[in-house]
Amino acid sequence: MPRRPSGRPKIEEATRYVGLFDILGFSSRVENNDLGKVVEFFRDFQALIESKKTLLDGISLGGRARRPLGYKLFSDTMLVYTTDSSFDSLHTLLLFSMVLLREGLLTGIGLRGAIAKGEVAVGDNLFVGVPIVLAYRLEQQQEWLGCWVDDTCLEGLSGAEMWRLEGDMIIPYRIPLKSGTVRSLWAINWTVKIHLSNQQELASEKLDEIFSMTNKALPWDVKRKRDNTRQFYEYCMANVRELLGDKLILK
Repeated sequence: MPRRPSGRPKIEEATRYVGLFDILGFSSRVENNDLGKVVEFFRDFQALIESKKTLLDGISLGGRARRPLGYKLFSDTMLVYTTDSSFDSLHTLLLFSMVLLREGLLTGIGLRGAIAKGEVAVGDNLFVGVPIVLAYRLEQQQEWLGCWVDDTCLEGLSGAEMWRLEGDMIIPYRIPLKSGTVRSLWAINWTVKIHLSNQQELASEKLDEIFSMTNKALPWDVKRKRDNTRQFYEYCMANVRELLGDKLILK
């Protein structure tokens, strides 16, 4: 008779920060290009993720190495998550997301995402929990290129911790939603480095390129996402001093 397994795989239940990102327009890219070009584009996306993750893992934080991030790719969707629920891990995930959005834009990859916090079950080939579902729902609601940071991520942070995040990493903004609801939410500020490195012209060109459709007029929903993204970008560029405050001097 076959032997029964000695035990079930170990499953850990813990609180994590979870981010979920989609490539906008990926379905259209698959439908309108040969498979080779799609594979090349996807490999560029994988290389972008891995290069930024490796970079962040190596940056020191207060004399210590940064907390590692894990990620999984499912076609045009990326799940990225922390290994614990510390502020250092949240900071790393927000910084990674900010860099990913900016570098994605500058290389012609438009991303939309959301980040949430909550209990998850983690094991071999297992990662399930409410924050994944929440991040997916928030990501799907948005009408732009950008990232919504849910309030669950910021609950319980000290004033000093919020100061480290607000302005140059996250800002309050009326994120455009499909429902039409208008209220101030927390958004990743992916524009800071673009301003400091004088890449405004390149960013503007790439923004148009991401939303362009060869020999076709833009559908109204695509045009709306483009215009919403440009409005956010121009708002941050025009208000960089107010958003960064004393941090602009430090940079």
